[in-house]
Amino acid sequence: MSPTAVSDAQLIARVLVKDDRHAFGELVRRHQSAVRACLRKLTAGNHALADDLAQETFLLAYRNLKSFRQEAKFSTWLYRIAYNAFLAEARKRKELPLPEDEDADDSAAYDDAATPVARTAALSVDLERAMAKLSDAERA
Repeated sequence: MSPTAVSDAQLIARVLVKDDRHAFGELVRRHQSAVRACLRKLTAGNHALADDLAQETFLLAYRNLKSFRQEAKFSTWLYRIAYNAFLAEARKRKELPLPEDEDADDSAAYDDAATPVARTAALSVDLERAMAKLSDAERA
């Protein structure tokens, strides 16, 4: 990133303060390839479904941006939204069992019935979240 490039945090602030849709568009441009790649893995290469879920991911991110607490990277938050969108779609298609309680915690993501790719994606998101909380010295 060049010294004049705007950080994700600055773009997020512009969206929240000024409702700057161009700033959100830049966030989408920066992250859409990675989100789509993640969703393509989760959907076993179904590009159309992955693209639909990516669109849903960014729509949900825009609507809920004020709830982003910046405890982890923006990309981590997006991956979690994408993963949850995937799970919701899979449940609709009855590919994964519905949890007993709709407010169940993320442990449902590790259910033995979930696909190995889905479990790996969820673990990756959780690991990145945990790593973001560590200091540089603790990560070394």
